[in-house]
Amino acid sequence: MYTYNDHAAYGIVESIENLILDYDEAKDNLDEKWVICETLGYFLQTDTAGVMFLIDDSMRANEVCAMLARLFLSMLARLERANLLAPDSRITNLGAIMGLWMLAARVFSGYGCLEDDDEEEQLGPARDNREYDITLAGTRKIADLIAECEEDTPIEEVDLPVPESNSGPRADPFGFSSNLKKYKVDHGSPKIGGDKLDITTFKISERRAAAFDGRDPLGTDEIASLRQGMVLMMG
Repeated sequence: MYTYNDHAAYGIVESIENLILDYDEAKDNLDEKWVICETLGYFLQTDTAGVMFLIDDSMRANEVCAMLARLFLSMLARLERANLLAPDSRITNLGAIMGLWMLAARVFSGYGCLEDDDEEEQLGPARDNREYDITLAGTRKIADLIAECEEDTPIEEVDLPVPESNSGPRADPFGFSSNLKKYKVDHGSPKIGGDKLDITTFKISERRAAAFDGRDPLGTDEIASLRQGMVLMMG
């Protein structure tokens, strides 16, 4: 089956956008927001997520990465505001997820995303783990990763927002909400996310038209499973 070269890459962008929208729509539900951060933290380590960088719009890929970084930093700010950014927090996997996001930031940088002036996106979790005595975990050689992040800019010199900017109930010290609004304006046609690139939502005739042999690549069993609300996985 073939539609166009960047279908899979833009499909990953679409999926990530859906999670970003879910995070935004969760409002003040910290548990729901954290689940989304967990999901993204693990997903961004996969080869599938890396397909995103194959899109023909490098600026958009960079914007997605910057928005993801701001999303997680905004989550840390919310946890700080709720006194949940601590070694005895009821969120028991803080260190593991923070470590995954530090690794994700390094991956973003490897693809040329997150410029030097976005130091807070790369070093924020490392600074918070020191300030709140949270042990980073979840990735190999985490100590080396922190050292690499500090190589050019010591964590103590990172210009993060001052605590006062995170004191109000609607505080957004890392500009996640404002950047999301701008992203929607720039890339919403008419809106971001959705399922327009999800082939399981295509009409059978559309899938047949894109198939090399003219047959629907989804068989009877797969279609029946979808109707039952099940999720298809690649073997």
